[in-house]
Amino acid sequence: MSKKKKAIKAAKKAAKAKAPIKKKKKVRAVDTWKSKRWYTIKAPKIFEEKEIGKAVSSDPKLLTGRSIKVTMRDITGNIPQQNIKLNFKVTDVKGESLETMPVAYEYNRGYISRQTRRMHSIITTIADVATKDGYRLRVKALSFGHGKMKLIQRKEIRRITEEMLKATAAKTTYDRLFLDMLHGKVGSEIYKSAKKIYPITRSEIVKSRILAAPQKK
Repeated sequence: MSKKKKAIKAAKKAAKAKAPIKKKKKVRAVDTWKSKRWYTIKAPKIFEEKEIGKAVSSDPKLLTGRSIKVTMRDITGNIPQQNIKLNFKVTDVKGESLETMPVAYEYNRGYISRQTRRMHSIITTIADVATKDGYRLRVKALSFGHGKMKLIQRKEIRRITEEMLKATAAKTTYDRLFLDMLHGKVGSEIYKSAKKIYPITRSEIVKSRILAAPQKK
């Protein structure tokens, strides 16, 4: 190495040695938990706005759109209704309460399997329907019967079921339809018509979910 390069290298080392050592600033830890608040999640008005859970957040806007899943038993206290799963969505924040709307429900698979094993004939109907107030839904209906059913009878019951689902939805608001399906009123009407084709034992709407909601004006 030349004398010139050695001199430059030595000068750089001397400069580094003289430079003051910068101390790292201590960052105070922020307790984010203190900034969070608890909110009460309420069921929709059609379920008497009963409390269905709690949520915590520092920003309530982040809670809008959140999905809440409970069983019917959680709302009614009725043990047999634990077979029905409900899905709600947070739509608004009012003070320390979260308002919700029902977006889907479904019968427990175990319950359906038990019912299926007892029957020889099960007719499944899946239909897309539109409500009076502009909601589009996909619903699943099951009709149960003893004995072996003919293919033509199955097709006719499926046709009747789909027609009745669409006709009922077209003249009913979403909230009303949701309750009527959930509590068996729609299934009962289908049963009355379908049993004329074949002596089925009952019909149930075992699943429903929103495909599209009307745009807010």
